[in-house]
Amino acid sequence: MQDLSPQAASSIDTDLVENLQELLLSPKKLSADWQVAAARLTALAHNKTLNTDTNDIEYLKLIALCRWAQKSGIKEVKKKNIQATRFRTTIPPSLEVLGNPELANAALELMISLRGNWCNAYIATQLMGGHFDKKGLNSLLVWATKTTNSVTELLDLVLT
Repeated sequence: MQDLSPQAASSIDTDLVENLQELLLSPKKLSADWQVAAARLTALAHNKTLNTDTNDIEYLKLIALCRWAQKSGIKEVKKKNIQATRFRTTIPPSLEVLGNPELANAALELMISLRGNWCNAYIATQLMGGHFDKKGLNSLLVWATKTTNSVTELLDLVLT
């Protein structure tokens, strides 16, 4: 009988994240076996994002993995509508928890369309963290320009 305790579920999730991340780090778009394995793991990750019991950090990792999978050329995943819906009203965890620039960039791509009262403070905090590559920094700045109403407000956000 399978152990369905929270500890067992957590280790399954960790394995899912690690296995999918490993596949995405070395994509083999032309390999049918890679496409099937990556699509299966991404489908599992996407299904977990639909579960309200998934904590915010895990949710952020999973949606970022799904977006990264789309960008990596997994044909079945390109059909999925991946959105950061939970964070429309809730402040997301720091992108630093993702621990990988590709994941952070994918998460930013999903969050860049969000417009909440929390966005400017969140963007400022992420900018101050300094844990982004050039692409991530650019995405943060694009998001900042979309959430501010004037150049002065943008400069205040970026410089504070």
